Amino acid sequence: MTRTIPEPTTGRLFRGHNSWIWCLALSQDEKTLAGGGCHADLRIHLWSVETGEVRGVLEGHTNSVTGLAFSPDGRTLYSCSQDRTLREWDVEHLRQRGEPIVSSRRDLNHLALSQDGALATGGDENVLFLRYPGSDTFRCLEGFEGQILRLAFSSDGSTLAVGMSGGHLKILSRQEDGSFQTLHRFRLDSSIPALAFTPEGEL
Repeated sequence: MTRTIPEPTTGRLFRGHNSWIWCLALSQDEKTLAGGGCHADLRIHLWSVETGEVRGVLEGHTNSVTGLAFSPDGRTLYSCSQDRTLREWDVEHLRQRGEPIVSSRRDLNHLALSQDGALATGGDENVLFLRYPGSDTFRCLEGFEGQILRLAFSSDGSTLAVGMSGGHLKILSRQEDGSFQTLHRFRLDSSIPALAFTPEGEL
């Protein structure tokens, strides 16, 4: 099925970064936009969608910010980076909560957060780090065919799509005990620059 994307009727500039913006995330209430910088600017900017003004700046990463995700209530922002860490930020008070919560052996390239709080991140070591809802610890899932580049949860959190280097795509299904098992594997003819589910669960 082909979907037509409507032309934008208005535009707004979001200023603040002095280098490339690597990743973006929009809060579910559509009031706050977050942007992660790279190279010369390793900060995370928070903008008001309504006005375009900078609401705050988060600093702490020491390499390019590669992934961002808001919690469903918008109070928490998660970020991952090529500095091999995943961090949790207090959006209201503009500060990091505790120490980095994942320390990888290699760069982290992306992250995804489900509606019920399952958190996934991964990167160059072909390992997926998963934190299940209600847990404070991460589990490592191995056996991926390439570097993990893109992640996306379905709207109900029952399915996780993992895009890898070499065009590899793996679909994981959440089991009754909360764990994830491989449902499908695909090999695409091209790279996977982005992943997203529709509200109906289509990838």
